Amino acid sequence: SRVTRLWDILGGHGRRSLVFAVPPTYPPPSGMSGALVSCFLTPDAGSRFTFPPALREDLHRRFGPYIVDVEDFRTDDKPALLQRIRRMTDQHFRMAQWMMKELPWDLFMMVDMGLDRFHHGFWKYIDPRHPKYRRGNPFEGEGAAYYGMLDAWIGRLVDEAPRDSAVIIVSDHGAKRHLAGVGVNEWRSEEQTSEH
Repeated sequence: SRVTRLWDILGGHGRRSLVFAVPPTYPPPSGMSGALVSCFLTPDAGSRFTFPPALREDLHRRFGPYIVDVEDFRTDDKPALLQRIRRMTDQHFRMAQWMMKELPWDLFMMVDMGLDRFHHGFWKYIDPRHPKYRRGNPFEGEGAAYYGMLDAWIGRLVDEAPRDSAVIIVSDHGAKRHLAGVGVNEWRSEEQTSEH
């Protein structure tokens, strides 16, 4: 069943929302008061990932094909991964900035998935307390650099928002070094196999 979302409530009161990459927004709604670009659950850039549907072609023409998510973010090819994360983050913020400037809105909401992908790929390189951290590794300063990129983009969006805007920055979950894990399903399967 469909749940009522914040932008649905606002739309019911005559307010317009811009929603960018907020999970789970694929497939996009068939109608809303405002505009939406769906999240990382979008199958690919050829999918219908916007409302209104015509927004898709406008974004592609201005910014290239939508980078839905960072491909293969668990790869060992860290230089290529870092480039893909930065490219996606930059494209998403440029798209969002254009939407903020060109489309009418009362609520603007955006999620940056690049930070999640960065943490998955680079935590052991940036956290000195991680057991696999090695001082002097080639990615040691990339955390500060990526956070700096995000801070600069957020600053641009805030500067361009109306002066009376309320700005809220939140995290959907924390991140920390991963020391160990148990795959309960795999463990149980092995236990059942050894019992026979």
